[in-house]
Amino acid sequence: MGGETARGGKKKKGGKAGVKVEVIDLEHELAIEATPLGTAVKAARAASDLDIDLGRLWLSRVARTAVHELGHCFCLDYCVYYACVMQGTTGLAEDTRQPPYLCPVCLKKLTRALADVVGKRDADEGLLRTKSA
Repeated sequence: MGGETARGGKKKKGGKAGVKVEVIDLEHELAIEATPLGTAVKAARAASDLDIDLGRLWLSRVARTAVHELGHCFCLDYCVYYACVMQGTTGLAEDTRQPPYLCPVCLKKLTRALADVVGKRDADEGLLRTKSA
């Protein structure tokens, strides 16, 4: 196997030093692609770069949806004022146009909701301290 490459071709002799030139055996390549496994391998090689981009897209959609749903947990309704993560969407096209942040109106609503939650917790802790004292 001295002069063959891993793909079944033969190395070309001559040329620049240190540069390997590979001659592809077209009949062998076409025979492999004709099989179901060869077709799957070819598709996997073409899709390997897309997996990273799809993973990032999926993560951004999940994060945006989670933030939107957490907004509902803090009693924020759908936003009608500005471009906001709390806007309602009817499909993927609208969802991708939705920004990943709160508008000033919704941010103020969230700040007040959190202040109420934190204030109630602090008041409950103060009530517990006075009962135990």
